[in-house]
Amino acid sequence: VKRIASIWIACVLFSSPPPPDPWSNESRRELTMAEKLDPRQVVTFEELLRAMMFEQEATRRVLVRKGMLTSEEVLEETQAVRREMEGKRGR
Repeated sequence: VKRIASIWIACVLFSSPPPPDPWSNESRRELTMAEKLDPRQVVTFEELLRAMMFEQEATRRVLVRKGMLTSEEVLEETQAVRREMEGKRGR
């Protein structure tokens, strides 16, 4: 269930359609036929978020260092995106 939740969250973050309902009859058949996962390839939600945060911060720093963006522009855009996403969630 933890892996399914992680996959679903990753799909939401990357705007992909969510995986099928894990409790549906069709999904249960797929889960019983699934191959064993390598524990070294499974990451927690926290690990996924941390990796994304590090990558985004590194990208931001490079763009600011090269003069392509200012920190103020990044902050303004972040706030605009947050307002936009919170508005969509409220619908």
